[in-house]
Order: sequence, then structure tokens, then C-alpha cells
Amino acid sequence: MGTWRNLGIVVSLAASGLACSSTPDSRARTDTAGQGSSTDETNSAGQGSSTDETNSAGQSGLVGGGPGESVRPYESFSDCDGFLAWIKEQLLARVTPFGISQYGWNPNGPGEWTQPAAEETAATEAPMETAAASMDSEAAADLPAPAPPGGGTSVTNTQEVGVDESDVSETDGRFVYSIIDNVLRSVDLQTSQLVYELPLSDFVFGSQPEMILFGSTLVVSTANWSADNGVTLLSRYSITNGVPTLQGSEHLEGQPLSVRSVNGVARVTMATSLLPRIDFVEPLYISTDADGESTGRALETNRKIINELTVEDLLPRRYSIAENGTRGPVETALPCDVIGHPGEFAGFGLTWIASLDLNDSAAQPMGSGGIVADGQTVYVSPDHLFLAGRTGLWPQVVDGTVPVRAPDPATALHMFSIADPTRTEYVASGEVAGTLLNSYSMSEFEGHLRVATTEWSTDFGGGQDSGIHIFREQFGELLEVGAVRGLGRGEQVQAVRFHGPLGYVVTFRQVDPLYVLDLSDPTNPTLSGELKIPGYSSYLHPIGEGLLLGVGFSGTDGGLDGGTQLSLFDVNNPSNPMQIATAQLTGVTEAAFDPHAFLWWPETSDVIVPQEMLCEIGQRQECSTALVVHIDRANKTMTEAARLFQWFPVRRSMVANGDLVTLSAGGLKLWSFTDFSALADIRFDIPNTTAEDDLP
Repeated sequence: MGTWRNLGIVVSLAASGLACSSTPDSRARTDTAGQGSSTDETNSAGQGSSTDETNSAGQSGLVGGGPGESVRPYESFSDCDGFLAWIKEQLLARVTPFGISQYGWNPNGPGEWTQPAAEETAATEAPMETAAASMDSEAAADLPAPAPPGGGTSVTNTQEVGVDESDVSETDGRFVYSIIDNVLRSVDLQTSQLVYELPLSDFVFGSQPEMILFGSTLVVSTANWSADNGVTLLSRYSITNGVPTLQGSEHLEGQPLSVRSVNGVARVTMATSLLPRIDFVEPLYISTDADGESTGRALETNRKIINELTVEDLLPRRYSIAENGTRGPVETALPCDVIGHPGEFAGFGLTWIASLDLNDSAAQPMGSGGIVADGQTVYVSPDHLFLAGRTGLWPQVVDGTVPVRAPDPATALHMFSIADPTRTEYVASGEVAGTLLNSYSMSEFEGHLRVATTEWSTDFGGGQDSGIHIFREQFGELLEVGAVRGLGRGEQVQAVRFHGPLGYVVTFRQVDPLYVLDLSDPTNPTLSGELKIPGYSSYLHPIGEGLLLGVGFSGTDGGLDGGTQLSLFDVNNPSNPMQIATAQLTGVTEAAFDPHAFLWWPETSDVIVPQEMLCEIGQRQECSTALVVHIDRANKTMTEAARLFQWFPVRRSMVANGDLVTLSAGGLKLWSFTDFSALADIRFDIPNTTAEDDLP
């Protein structure tokens, strides 16, 4: 069954340290808000209607939410007996001769096909990383921000002030740490020397490795998806004179969804599934007879397998490797009493959070919270962690069949408190109609969660539109207290940015409607104004003084024209937003897809974005891989300040002690922020090539 089973190590219950004694503790709540259901208003500034539905706990509630309505109950497991009993109940209700299928199984159905359980994936244990030897904002003008490290040094561009996000680069002002093409490097800007280099490719198989820098501690997160559930490797380094020294690493079962740090506590959210851990059988041949010998025996065997499951068969696992290479035992990573499940069955995924206290050099990542549900999107505020995942993917199976009409897409919302550095405690759950774009679709402000979604209809001829829904937590539930619907009918959300009491939403089909919303009254949010222009922005960044920067794609009235651009919007009058300037980019920019590639430096009012250009040696004078644009916020103008050239596409830019740094797979370049002259050019060794030696 992949890496973990190939280890040949049996996890004992004693090693897990888990006690098993009682039944689930219900936290289901009824509507206590005392408010009526929403009324039907279809204008863009109003609140749409919803109809009552009885949820799985027998409570009347709204699917999609509505003012003051109960949405979904939640149950936590106080111990392992409750966890195991509930999981077995759900498995037995859905098991087939082929294992578990999302759509049930009808033995009498002609041509019935059922998706088998996940096949085993052969994988070998990844070798341990070893240290290599040393080698010869403020985010926006009117947003509070943590103080730079000193001397004019930027920090990672993040969604929320006070919430650090893992990225491929970090700087403390003197040293720049980076992971590009799976190689961890450190560059000393003072001496213009590469002082550390370590390939990570022996383990990496999946997502891009990323890091978080906290004082003299560097935490590197890498992923290996070759095992059944994937493995997240957290490696902790102490830094001395820019050289990382490995302190140890932790192998955690699951695919990483996000790595965020608040007040020196890193939280890693991972997605696992219970199904790959279960060795279901399949019939040797398929019988059309309901009592067919082969299918009947397979179904009986699969039920027996479920009944014999133990807690350690299901919980995510972990093992550590010390700095000297000694490997610890495989053990369960998550206590049962920090796990729960939604009131309505939400799949056999187990999304869990590991916490790591960066203030304690001896601390190890520990499972601090989890939920039996499929999670896709994670948003972290200074106070809470929110997990969002699609609902309706596991329809109720009745007599081996499922409903003909699929439910309209909706998203479950789960709220956790991160006040305790050792626990990620469940607070509330809710549900919102539609689907989310990314983590920027969520924002917590003054005790309310704002969520931007695109709603879809599965009815024939059904369309789509978007909106913002506002929730408050009350007695274990997220209750929708207000909404603005009807934005961009027939269009999808392409960008969202919440800024204090305001919200900005971009939708697109042929032209770009930029919507400005007043969310100051959570129970009565309104659409203030909108602007329709060709193309669309995929990332929005407030820069103060009523100005908003957009990164995206230019277009015509008929749609996109393939170009990329920066757009400057004046939103001082929310009822009349205006596009006041644009700047064209020569190539595609990573900043349009990843906000970490975007740099806004308020001290000089400059924005720096990479341009992905293929530069030939003979065309160097005509080629640039980063664009610097100056914003005159007083006069509301945008002018090109410099075009910077560097071999290989620039991935990140940052400010270190007042100088500008651009970083690519081929090296690091230091620039004067006064005249943009090159101060240093540090080349990297490109693995398996001589490219760096062949460049002028």
C-alpha cells in the first residue's frame, strides 16, 4: 500500500498513546438567532432566497445559507471508540463487492460499473535530506503591517497582515534563502556569494517545496505524492551566518494544502483519505445474479474487513528523523479527541492540521485538529483557520441507486480557533452556495467571515452568478447573516480582495466587471458600484489612497487578446470605480497566478512583477524579465521605471536593506533602487546542464 506499508512497521496502540472508551459527543445546534428566513430578492444588491431542507440530523436548515438560519450540525469524537464506530457505520452503509464507490452499486443493474478502491501504489522510502557543506511593507499604504526586519527589507506578500505564508524565497536583509527547481540555497548579499546549496529532489514528487523563515529558524515543507495518501516532509533548520543546519525532519501522512504561521506557530493543513488504507477485495468475475457466488463472497469479505478495522488502521501516521539520521517509530499523528465530522456525510477524506511551535527549538509538529471531510481551500486569519470543501459529492444511496439530479454545488465551511499553540480547536461549521476561487475568496473582519462564491445550477439551461455571503459564528454554527447575489450573471469569479469594510470582486466572460461592495453592515451588504472594461484582473492589491492595483490580462470587447497588463483603479468613490492607467507586460507574469510573485514597495511607490520571456543571447538588449512600474499616488499616474534583465525567468523580487533583489532558477541579481543599475550577479549551478557557464 505504498511507502508506509513498505516500511514493514506495525503501529501499536500503545505507541499511539490513544485511549478508547466512549461515544461521539454531539455538538449539533438548533437555530438560536431568532431571525426569519431570507426573502427573495434577485437584484445585485439584495439577498437571494433559499428553501428549507431537512439535514441528516433531522434539523430544518438552509443549504446555501440564509440570514439567521441553522446550516449544519457538527459532532466531535471524544475518544477513539466513537471515531471508529462512526467510520465503520459509514463504510458498511456504502461498501460494495468492489470496495467503496462514490455512487453506490446495484447488483441487478444492467451494465453496472463501480469504481474500485484505490490501487496500491508502489513507492520506496525517500532518503533523508543531508546538509551540504558551505560553498567558495507594508503590504498596502493604509493597511497595518508588521515592521520590516530592518533597513528597508520586504516580507512575503501575504493575504493577511500577521499571517506568514510559505513561499519559495525568504530574506532577512542580508541573506536570501530560496528553493527553485528543488534546490535549497542561501546567498550572502553582503559578499555576493552563494554560501549554501542542497538538492531536495530525492524526496520531492508533487508540489513545489516552500519555506517559512522565523528568526534564525527555517522550516522547509516538501511533498511526495507517490505514496497512497502522499507524505509531507517538514525539515527544520537553524541558521548561523546564513548557513542552515538541519535539526531534524518529520514525515507526516497527507498532501499539504497550506502552511501558515501566526505568532511563531506554524500550522500545516494536510488532506488524506481513509480508503487507501483499507485492503478491499474485488470479485474474480461479475455475476448479474444478486446472490452471485463471486460478488456475494466479495461483499461479505469487504464487510468483514471493515468490522476488523482498528483505529491505527485509519488515523494519519508520522515518523521523525533526528539530526544524526536516527529514525523514530511510525506512530499515529492525530489524537481522536481533536477530530470531528459534519452532520451530513462528506466523504472519507480526513483533513488534519499539524502545529509546530517555532519559538521552541525542541518542538516537533503535532496533530492538533482534524475533520472527516474532503478539504480543498484553507484560509487563515490572525485568530482562526477556515477550511472549505465541496459538498454533495457523496449523495445518499437508496437501494443501490443515487438521485438522478445532482445537487447544485455548495461549499462546506469549517472554523477552527488557533489561539492555543498546541491545538487547532473546532469552533463552528456552515455551508455556502457555490464554489470558491481560492483562499482570497474568504476573509474574516470584525467577527464575521466574508465568502465570495460562484453559484451554479445543474438544471437544464441553468446559469451561474456570483456573490458575497457573510457569516457569523453562534453556538457552534456559522450562520449566514447577509449576502449580495447576482454579480456577473453567466460569469465566473476571477479575483477577490477584501479590504477592511470593502470587497472587490472581478468576474469575466468577455469583459471585466469590477464590483465594489460595501460590507460595513454585515446584515445589509450592498453593491456600491461596478466598472466594465475589456480583459480581467486575476489579482487585486490595495495600495492606499483609494487606489487598487490589478494584475491580469488585457482584451477587447470580444474577449481576451492574449496580452498581460497592470491596471490602476481609482476606488475613492465606491459608486463610481474608474480605471485610470494601464501598463502592458511583454510576457506572461507569474504574479497573475501567484500573489507571492507580486512586490509592492510603498516606500518608493514601485511595483515589481516578473515577465516570463525567452531571451536569446543576441537579443539581450530587447529582452527583460522583470518590470518596475512607478505609481504616483498623488497624481494617480502609472509610469514604467525600469526593465530589468536576468538570464532565466524571474520568479521572485524583494527588497533587502534598500536594494532590489530579483531571483531566478539561474541566479540572483542585486539592483540599486536609485537608478536600477546592477550591483551584483550571482550565478547558480543548474543541475545536469552547463547553461550557467555558457551565458555571457
